[in-house]
Amino acid sequence: MTMEEKAKLGVSLQVLPPEKLGQLIQILKKRATDIPQEGDEIELDIEELDSETLWKLDHFVTNYRKMASKIKRQGFIQNLSTPPRNLPPLMEMGSAEKRVRKGGMQEKRM
Repeated sequence: MTMEEKAKLGVSLQVLPPEKLGQLIQILKKRATDIPQEGDEIELDIEELDSETLWKLDHFVTNYRKMASKIKRQGFIQNLSTPPRNLPPLMEMGSAEKRVRKGGMQEKRM
């Protein structure tokens, strides 16, 4: 893994949500036996991890980001397909109203 890839991985690991940290720790414990921990924090030196562990972490982060993106897209699509609430129903405009809006100068006829 290149230095640039390691840097991106480090940033990605720092922004993982708390609910994903358990899985992250499991990956690390399977691969590295000595993980320095102070209270709730784990100090991780990416430079000291072997390539296989780095790629497993990268795979984990990539899968999480894909899943999060998919959920976000699905929520966005669902929001677009759901009509807004508490808005009055739209009424069809008559032909005179259409002309007024289109030209902007005519008076509304009844």
